Amino acid sequence: MEKYDYLIVGAGLFGAVFAHEAKRVGKHCLVIDKRNHRGGNIYCEDIEGIHVHKYGAHTVSYTHLTLPTNREV
Repeated sequence: MEKYDYLIVGAGLFGAVFAHEAKRVGKHCLVIDKRNHRGGNIYCEDIEGIHVHKYGAHTVSYTHLTLPTNREV
């Protein structure tokens, strides 16, 4: 059985950075997460060849973006 210094529940921003920094100083971490990607609410997805940043449940689809009509904007 492998031994760990830390069990990190959640591979979000804090968990991922903590695991990275702990490993840098020689610690062993086990990171678990219910999602199938790292970064928690901060992750990217490839949609039709376009790198789309996803931010939790509040995502913006590139097909719904509009440009402002006011020239001063």
